[in-house]
Amino acid sequence: MICYKESLSLIGRKRDDAKRARLYINIAIIYKARGEFDKALEHFQKSIKLAASANDQYSKGLSYLEEAELYCRIGDLAAGTALATTAFRIFSGLGERLSVAEVYKIFGIINRENKRFDTALSYLENSKRINEDYDDPMNLGETMMEMAKLYGMKGGELGKAKESANTAISCFKRINADVKVSQAKELLATYAA
Repeated sequence: MICYKESLSLIGRKRDDAKRARLYINIAIIYKARGEFDKALEHFQKSIKLAASANDQYSKGLSYLEEAELYCRIGDLAAGTALATTAFRIFSGLGERLSVAEVYKIFGIINRENKRFDTALSYLENSKRINEDYDDPMNLGETMMEMAKLYGMKGGELGKAKESANTAISCFKRINADVKVSQAKELLATYAA
């Protein structure tokens, strides 16, 4: 956080809106991870304005995507859907397949929370396939965690929930993402009981 804020103050003097937009996204992601959602939203909004000013569609789409996930976390699925849809249009237009996979993951979460399990699984399977194609272990691991939660909610599919959680652990271990490994192990433990 300190480094991002220092970088922001240095870049701010040069009026490089595209770089400032990316720094605001990174700061917002930290606030989101800390659970400081109001601050995260404030920084996502700043990022969107700067990205629009710089005509940086990728950063704009990323801000919408991250904001959509935040709204899903706080239970505002309608706002999450609207933002994810906007991000999907941007990333599709840019041909950003990995980013589209992340949007599919968000759509999977939204449908899972709305108890539309088959639709949720379809979105998560699409996200999984794209992340496997591009060999992206972080995003694949996160998608597998969401699939584990889906199978856990469906009932009677604990074997698939465990398998998905174990796949997530393997993905996170590949990139030494220790915090994510711990989170996936915690999720797995809920299905072992």
